[in-house]
Amino acid sequence: VGDERNIQRFARACEGAISVFWVLKVCFEEEQTAFATSFYHIAQLTQAFSYPQGWDLFFFIFFIFFILGFFLYSSAYAALGAASEDEQNLGQVAWPLLIFLIIPMVMLNTLVTSPDSTIVVIMSIFPLTSPIVMLSRILVSSPPAWHLMLCIGILVASVAGMM
Repeated sequence: VGDERNIQRFARACEGAISVFWVLKVCFEEEQTAFATSFYHIAQLTQAFSYPQGWDLFFFIFFIFFILGFFLYSSAYAALGAASEDEQNLGQVAWPLLIFLIIPMVMLNTLVTSPDSTIVVIMSIFPLTSPIVMLSRILVSSPPAWHLMLCIGILVASVAGMM
């Protein structure tokens, strides 16, 4: 009687394993077909998709501002870290630098509604706020090329001065 129960249990386990294997095989075959179909549709979409005119230039300018802003703030925070004695002191010393990241976010409404106002132009040339403000100006309006070149030049000079 004990052997028959073990044989029945083994048979049910084998039936279950075979059923699971069959289900996995069918799902895998359907998944391969679905993957190939979705890959084909994605390839068609990417061929049909193109950026609006001028976006490749924006991505290039975004990359330049990202790299320059990263180097500017990382060197400034490194200098603050070297000057502070402990973490508590660093938290107090870092606030003036952090303010220059907060101000453009608070003034985002002004940046969008009047991108050519005097305060926005000054903030787009000031090196600590220019990575955020100038990109916002470029998205909303088209600032003069000399503003852009002046901003990048001052950023490069600031990064060189901080290092």
